[in-house]
Amino acid sequence: MSHLKFVLLSTARSGTTFVYTALNNHPDCFMHGEVFHPNQKQIKPELLELIDVNIRDSDPIKFVELLFSHNFGKPVVGCQIWQPQSPQAVEYLILNKEIKKIYLQRQNILAKYASKQLAQQTKIWNINSKKAQNKSIEFEKLNFDLQNFLKFYQIHKQIDEYYQKYLLSQDYLHLDYQKNVMTGDLDILYDFLNLSRDFPLQGQTKKLYNSKIINRFQDSEHDKIIVCLKEINKMNWISE
Repeated sequence: MSHLKFVLLSTARSGTTFVYTALNNHPDCFMHGEVFHPNQKQIKPELLELIDVNIRDSDPIKFVELLFSHNFGKPVVGCQIWQPQSPQAVEYLILNKEIKKIYLQRQNILAKYASKQLAQQTKIWNINSKKAQNKSIEFEKLNFDLQNFLKFYQIHKQIDEYYQKYLLSQDYLHLDYQKNVMTGDLDILYDFLNLSRDFPLQGQTKKLYNSKIINRFQDSEHDKIIVCLKEINKMNWISE
């Protein structure tokens, strides 16, 4: 019996783990996860028993084809991937009309930049929402490296432009971090992926820090950040 295939396209620190856990916990869906992550431990053990993971880098298209052939009895199977992880695999996935596309965008690139820096500092990349109820994460406020941020900004801007360019003529679903992840509203996934509404789509990760993005940086860096955001016309990125 054929099964529905989809890919979640995005970038790191964009709420993908929230969407992943919501879908992975739905009984109709099997999520392979972030299969092109440099750390091969992201690949589920049950898949490692069926596929030689060495072909992932030598023949990414063949790897993707094998990946989607294993749905483990579920009517819907998906994975998540960022364009820089494997440009060849992403191009194949986008152009393959048999694979549905979900594009999750976090438009606030300063927020993604700060989130990455804090995750590297604290070694906490995600936290389960149940465990987070009484948990306060301590961190040292960040320095703002202007050149490093501008490089990060250009890379992520290009990735977003790439997705938008190639998805324009496709049947795809656009998820927005603020509209769908921060509010927990993933109902549009039911119809797009033909999932039963009898089961809730609830992500199991929680936003780690407050929404005032500029306050994640040293007070002495705020003026520098404001000047930068004014120059790129993104003053709204101060908060999220």
